Amino acid sequence: NVPSKSTGNITINIQKLISKANEIGNRFLTTSDL
Repeated sequence: NVPSKSTGNITINIQKLISKANEIGNRFLTTSDL
């Protein structure tokens, strides 16, 4: 069992979620600017 690997996967998933949220936020900002 390697617990550090599971926590690493969790951090990667969080980073993916953050980047996804940033993409959606950027789209919302650009569309609202129009």
